[in-house]
Amino acid sequence: MGKSTKILITMILILLLLTGGAYAIGAYYFANHFMPGSTLNGYNVSYMTAEEAEELIDREVKAYALAVETRGNGREAITANQVGLTYRSRGSIAYMIHGQKLLDWFMHFNEEHNYDLSRSISFDEAKMEAAIKDLDCMQPENMISPQDAAIVESGDGYAIREEVWGTTLDRKRVMRHVSQAMLYGKVRVNLEEEGCYVSPSVLSYDPLIVSNCEKLNRMTSGIITYDFGKDTETVDGDVVKEWLRRDEDGSVVLDRGQVKTYLQWLAISYNTIGNMRNFETYDGRTIQVGGGDYGWEIDVDGETSELYSLIESGATLVREPLYSRSAARRSGMNDIGFTYVEVDINAQKLVYYQDGIPLIETDCVTGSPANGEATPTGVFRAGVKESPKVLTKGFGTMALAQSAFTSDEGAFTSEENTGLEFADDAGLGAAEPAL
Repeated sequence: MGKSTKILITMILILLLLTGGAYAIGAYYFANHFMPGSTLNGYNVSYMTAEEAEELIDREVKAYALAVETRGNGREAITANQVGLTYRSRGSIAYMIHGQKLLDWFMHFNEEHNYDLSRSISFDEAKMEAAIKDLDCMQPENMISPQDAAIVESGDGYAIREEVWGTTLDRKRVMRHVSQAMLYGKVRVNLEEEGCYVSPSVLSYDPLIVSNCEKLNRMTSGIITYDFGKDTETVDGDVVKEWLRRDEDGSVVLDRGQVKTYLQWLAISYNTIGNMRNFETYDGRTIQVGGGDYGWEIDVDGETSELYSLIESGATLVREPLYSRSAARRSGMNDIGFTYVEVDINAQKLVYYQDGIPLIETDCVTGSPANGEATPTGVFRAGVKESPKVLTKGFGTMALAQSAFTSDEGAFTSEENTGLEFADDAGLGAAEPAL
């Protein structure tokens, strides 16, 4: 073995001895001291013995103050003295030191070790409640109640009024988070970050309120005008908003029942079937005729569906309602038009008008009241023309043309009188004494 080799081996042995000695000294040292990077409730106790750490904690607890941060950059403080905060040694600090991993102590210089000492720290609950109650942020006059976002009506329709967050605090949550912060030695507690404020339940960006606002603006933006000749009826936003409601989910919906009620009102106002009409007879008299099956009749169910869809789409238009029955014209009381048949029962006279001109005037025979077969009075719709027509009331086959308004009632021509021919759209009327 050469001299240089011996020197190298000797140096390695010395280095190993020094390293081993340093390792042993470190292990021995940290058997009674905290390792580097150690904190107790946030206080740095690196390289301290249990006694030194006890003195630090006791001193710091007595001088401790917690910063209470409130909404709007407010800041208040609660001191240890206010809440009776105390530290009582239970041997836990020495236990923490003894629990350190001594064999790898040299690996802890770049690590942090946070120890919880909250079980050895206590406060007077009554004093804590009093201290929290005395905070400015907890005074009723300083608390602004939260307000939900809401849909409000403006000149341009509907808009969402944003929520008001307010400054109302939940006392139980404040108590819990402040007391926990003091037990763990935290420097600050932010009441907003900890969720201690009472929040509005409806926010302006919630999908439901956004959807409802859009529906309100759409359904109240349209104008549907019903044309009844010289009269009109308008369904606009002021009308529609009275038909809106919220369903079980809180969604704005159009009340179909209200829409139908409106159509029923229109029907009462503008249906003319059976209405009393002023009528000028062939001989210049003005009489009133009522009854019969002729006139305008709104299809309430059908138009309810139409109007419902139009409102939901926000449509603007002028329309006539759907009719289950229609008449010749929409103008005041005279919806008969100018092509019709006039039957005067008393005079046993029949007159046929086309475009307002009497083309045919002839005698007629009406039904016999004595046999229970009286000709009904009123204004009736001309139904069909048939030839020949077999009657069921004893007349036999006698008609070349018939314009019927009930199953076996109408105006007939005999085989000998072939000159009487009614237009397809002729109205048929009979009345006592004149039509």
